[in-house]
Amino acid sequence: MADIQAKVLKVAFRLKEDSTTTTEEKSMELVSISVQINELMNFDVDG
Repeated sequence: MADIQAKVLKVAFRLKEDSTTTTEEKSMELVSISVQINELMNFDVDG
């Protein structure tokens, strides 16, 4: 689980520092990460 958090933080920091992407693009990427995390968590619980 900690590795997932590390990946999210890396991506979030990269997005924060990246001036070439729009706020909307950043939001979309963060939403996609959230969905992936939820799926992983659900998989762990069900699994």
